[in-house]
Amino acid sequence: MCDLLKYRLKLVAEGKVKVPIHQVFKLADVRDAHIAAEQTGKSGRIIVVA
Repeated sequence: MCDLLKYRLKLVAEGKVKVPIHQVFKLADVRDAHIAAEQTGKSGRIIVVA
């Protein structure tokens, strides 16, 4: 892993940087997650969990 990525992940872990999450999907709903990710105007990340 590159140093810049490690540094940024450290900032997130310390709560110094907030990563906006738009929506969380279960793995079974990955199709819906993909559709949501393609829609414009979304702010934040689409997360898929097992």
